[in-house]
Parts: sequence; structure tokens; C-alpha cells
Amino acid sequence: MPIESSNGFVISHLPYFNYGLDFLQPNGEITCYWDELDSLLPFLESKDLQNDIHVTTRYKDLSGASYQT
Repeated sequence: MPIESSNGFVISHLPYFNYGLDFLQPNGEITCYWDELDSLLPFLESKDLQNDIHVTTRYKDLSGASYQT
């Protein structure tokens, strides 16, 4: 399911979500502006998403072993 802002911008289409990153250091973080809370909450409620949002992260280590959290 795509991640959208209340104005219809599909955040999950940003390159680092679509294509991944070549490297992220241990305990590294990626930040991305999603929306203003006052706009986002009604939008999520209209999509019946007000209770839970789950994110899956997939990655490979330097030896090529795959992981998912």
C-alpha cells in the first residue's frame, strides 16, 4: 500500500523508498517529511488507517545475506 500525504503526494515513490540505498551506517536514520498532523489525521481516518501502521525494512549485509524487520 503506498504511503501518501493528505495532498495526494505519494511519499513511497521517493527514490530511496523505491530503489533503496547503497549504504546506511549502523544505527543510521532516514528522515522524510510526511505531513502536518492536523491534515494527516483526518486523511488517515478517511482511509480507515487510524489504528496501526506497520513498516517493513529489507536489507542485505556486506556478504549479501538478506534480512527483514
